[in-house]
Amino acid sequence: MAAAVIVILATGGGVLAATLWHPSNPAPAASAPAPATAAVERRTIAAQQQVSGTLGYAGDLDVIGQLSGTITALPTPGTVVEPGGILYRVDGKPVVLLAGDTPAWRAFEWGTTGVDAQQLNAALVKLGYADGLDIDPECDEITWRSQQAIKRFQAAFGLRESGSLDFGQVVFLPSAVRVTVTSATLGAPAGAGQTVIEGTSTTPQVEAEVPVSLLAHVKVGDAVAVTLPDLTTASGTVTDVGAVATQKESGSATVPVRAALTDPGTAAGLDQAPVLVAITTETVEDVLTVPVTALLALSGGEYAVEVTDTGGDSHLVTVELGLFDSAGGLVQVSGDGLRAGQRVVVPAA
Repeated sequence: MAAAVIVILATGGGVLAATLWHPSNPAPAASAPAPATAAVERRTIAAQQQVSGTLGYAGDLDVIGQLSGTITALPTPGTVVEPGGILYRVDGKPVVLLAGDTPAWRAFEWGTTGVDAQQLNAALVKLGYADGLDIDPECDEITWRSQQAIKRFQAAFGLRESGSLDFGQVVFLPSAVRVTVTSATLGAPAGAGQTVIEGTSTTPQVEAEVPVSLLAHVKVGDAVAVTLPDLTTASGTVTDVGAVATQKESGSATVPVRAALTDPGTAAGLDQAPVLVAITTETVEDVLTVPVTALLALSGGEYAVEVTDTGGDSHLVTVELGLFDSAGGLVQVSGDGLRAGQRVVVPAA
C-alpha cells in the first residue's frame, strides 16, 4: 500500500508533521491561465495604402571630360569618389572632383573672376590647401594667394606647380559621386565633351509610381513608411512629386514620387532594391482604438470586443468600427461603456 509523504518540521517547542500528498487525496487541478489582453487606447491613427517602389540613389551625376590625351585610369562601378578625390586619369594626370554646382568652362589662372573662381577658392579652403593663406571662400577671383593654394594642390597630386589649372583638370559636381557606369574605355583617346563616368549621388532615394487617384494624398514634405527587402520599416519624407503621368498597359496612370530616407544608413548596401511605400490616405485624432485581433464577429455583420473586469470576469461590448490602421494593426472603435484604459481579450501570442 502506498504511504503518504510526511514532512517533519522543527519548531521552537517540538516537531510538526504535515501530510503533503496521499493517493486518496489527488493534487488540486491547475487553474486556467489568464487570457491575453491589450489596452483600449485613445490615440491618433492613420489609414495607409502601399505602392511598389525602388530604392536607389538620388540624382544623375555625369562626369564630362575636357582634357585631351589617352585615358589611363578609370574607377570601377560602385566606387564612391568624394570631393578632393581622383575621378580618372588622362596621360597619367589626375582629373580631380571638387564641390560646386556650376561646371568649369575655362582654365584657372591669376585674375580669373566669376562663380567658377569662387567655387575653386571655396574648395581649396575646405580641402586644406589654403591653410594660413587667408583666402576668403566667398572670393570670386583667383588671386596670388589662390595661386599659392593651387600650387599646394598640384604638389599633392604630382602635377607641375604652375599656380594655374588647365581646363578639365578639375570637375565641379554638387556632391560625392557614386560611379554606376564608366562610359569611356581604358586606353582610348579622351576628347572634349566626352562623357567619361555616369554616376549618382550617395544619398539613398526611393522612387515609387503612385496612381493618379492617390495624388491628392501626396505632397512634398509628407512622411512615408518604407518597407525594405528584409521586411524592416524605415521612415522617409517625400522630396518630389512628378508633374507628368505615365499611362500603363492596364489603363491606369501613375506619377513618379521620390522620397528621402530619414536615416540613410538603413539602406546601406542596397541598390535598385524593391520596396513598398505606405502613403497615408486618412487620419483620425483622439479616438478609441483596439488591436484588430480583438474584434469578434457577431451575427448580422456586427462586431464586439471582450472586455475584462478587474475581478477577472469579462463581458462583450458591441462596437462600431471606424478607420483601420493596417500598419499599426489597430482599428478605431466606439461602444457603450467602452473607455480608454480597459483591457480587451486578444489571441495569445
